[in-house]
Amino acid sequence: GDLSRAWTPEHLKSQNDALKMGTNIVLYASGRTDLRNRSVSLDPGVPDVTPLAAVPIARVRYAGNWDPEPGAWPRMAKIVRLGTNLHCDVRPVAAASLDVHRTPIAHLTGTDAIQLSSNEIAAITRFVDDGGVLLIDVCGGSKAFGESVQKQLIDPMGIAEVLAGGSPLFDASAPGMLPLDKPRLRSFSQTQKLTASDHLLHVHHGQGDIIFTPLDLTSGFLGTNTWGISGFEPAHAQAIVQNVIVWAARQSARIAPTSEPTTTPTTMPILQ
Repeated sequence: GDLSRAWTPEHLKSQNDALKMGTNIVLYASGRTDLRNRSVSLDPGVPDVTPLAAVPIARVRYAGNWDPEPGAWPRMAKIVRLGTNLHCDVRPVAAASLDVHRTPIAHLTGTDAIQLSSNEIAAITRFVDDGGVLLIDVCGGSKAFGESVQKQLIDPMGIAEVLAGGSPLFDASAPGMLPLDKPRLRSFSQTQKLTASDHLLHVHHGQGDIIFTPLDLTSGFLGTNTWGISGFEPAHAQAIVQNVIVWAARQSARIAPTSEPTTTPTTMPILQ
């Protein structure tokens, strides 16, 4: 039937369930936070200037829900471009085909427990050994995915240490980097009695690094406050990932600058 008709004043008493449903929809979509002004667009736009450099980023593909939020990376790439003038060349890459010479940065996410093959684990390990930066988050905050990844990838590579203020990822003075000193969680995460202080972890293995969080980053790329997600607030999730990209890009000699920009960049110099 016409649900919105049931929300009119003359039907409020007789259509109480419809009113409750409408209330639940609003609370779920807004995440029980302040509503965004309707004039604020979720499309960050892209500056009309030549990017300083292209940063190849692999979306790790495996047998499972490897791409739970298809709109996340297209929007995140725009945010990074707007904040740093770096072009994120994001592409899906099979886990067994990861190659640091082609994509020095990789992102792995999911919602369910996964079982990687021995070839996939070997390729991911080699990617990190050879100097790659692997970012892993748990889309939606799914414990099953986080625990399976920790068992198969993180624990065998070393002891995960909590990233703190002394980490280069927290150096907001570097061009293109954002402050991370005050981590912020979504409202739903706080109902789960989670704290943000110990949920960003680092493993150094061989010549490379793993940045891991058992909380959600991916949904945060969308800029929405949907209820039911255990993760960082969208703006903080975006800042974490932008810092990882800038830090990893500046470390990699394989990321070459494009031609000189036509206008003066606002945030960071050409990568060398």
